[in-house]
Parts: sequence; structure tokens; C-alpha cells
Amino acid sequence: MDSLKFHPSDEELIIHHLWRKIGNSSFSTSAIGEADRKLDPWDFPAFSLQGERREWFFFSHKDWMNGIYRATYSGYWKTTEKDAEIFKGKALLGMKRTMVFYQGRIPKITKTNWFMHEYRSESNHEWVICKVFLIENKMEEISGICSSEESKPSSMMQTNSKDTTGLLVKLKYKEDTVKFVLNNPTMDGLKTQVLKRFNKLDTHALKFKYRDLEREMITIICDEDLQLCFQSFKSFARIEVTNSQCH
Repeated sequence: MDSLKFHPSDEELIIHHLWRKIGNSSFSTSAIGEADRKLDPWDFPAFSLQGERREWFFFSHKDWMNGIYRATYSGYWKTTEKDAEIFKGKALLGMKRTMVFYQGRIPKITKTNWFMHEYRSESNHEWVICKVFLIENKMEEISGICSSEESKPSSMMQTNSKDTTGLLVKLKYKEDTVKFVLNNPTMDGLKTQVLKRFNKLDTHALKFKYRDLEREMITIICDEDLQLCFQSFKSFARIEVTNSQCH
């Protein structure tokens, strides 16, 4: 197949490519490769076999599908709208999710002009197909970094202090709820604030969770998880703490 002439419809992507990949994980095509789930969008022109294009396709394993975010080395993809249903006649084939890429980490995040469509089968989620594309006049405008707009701290990062930016956290432990500004948005910074308020706790035994926009409880394990937590809320992060040593 001439990958430069590869312009499949949503229906064709699912029937002729995704279903074949689900049925045989060794299936491959020159138009759709397999990609590391943490690749940044500007890595795809070099990674892809499709040459100089404005869109790139790849297969990704299901472990990249949880929640509304897709973390990468330099930022994350965020879902922009409700998933679209893909039909053939009256038969539901699968779903298409649209995402936009945000570069950076809290407190400096930039929305870019990179977009992704993520296709999944209705009956099997083992594999997905992702289409990455750039809405720009020139490819050269992105070279290693994104330059779509000025990065602005969100409202949840603003405090009453003129020179300080932080994240407002509402934290619940058992029957107690406390609120504080987290100026160091890392797991170490979060644990330090917890110890200030519950100094008898063993931080190694603590588990942190939050409820995302899909009403699922998500465990916070690392700094990246914490940063995604704060992106789920406009005003402040709501985090629950449990002690794994308590029975």
C-alpha cells in the first residue's frame, strides 16, 4: 500500500486495520506502525513510515486508554469532547475520541495545535488506532517544542500572594478534611503538607486517590499522576488519603 495515498475513512480504519490487529497482534502494514505510548507528537514525522504528511497513524496497546488523559514525555493528550460513535449501517463498529496535546508540566502548560483521533472497537479494546495530525501552516513552526500560544497559569494555580503560584488542595483523611495551597506540586511536596497536618502518619503507607471527571477513583502514584489530577478540576484538587497499614 502506498502510505502517501492512505486516506481511510473511520469505518475502513476499524474494519480493515483495527479488527485485523485485534485478531492477530503480529499484523502490520506500511501505513500504520506501532508506537511507544509516551512519544510526543513532534516525534511522529521521524517515527512514521509515511513520509512528509500532515497526519500519522499508529497502533497502541490498550494500557494507554484509561481515563481522559494520555501522558507523554513532555506533556499529555486531553479529551476535548464526547466520544463519537462509528456505524456501518445500523451496526455500531466502534468509537472515536478526539484529543488535543498540552505541552509542559504544572504550573507552565501550553495548549498546542497537535490533535489526535483515537479509534477503538466496540467489542474489543485490546488495541486502538491513533491518528495524529498537526493543524499548522508550516511543519517547521514546531521543532522540538510547541509554540502555539503563550502559557498562562490557570485559575486553580492562583493564590492571594502576588509572587506565589500554587495549587489549592482539599484533602480528606478519615473524618477530617483540610485545605491548603501546594506550592510544590510533587508527591514529596504533597506528603510534606500531609505530615504538617497529620504528623503521626507514615507517608510510606499512605495511598492518595481522586475522583476524575468520569467519576472513577484514580490512584496517585507519581508526580505525573498528581499533575494530571490537578488538570481534572478548574478550582482545586480533591484528594482522598488512606493508610494501607490500617485494617
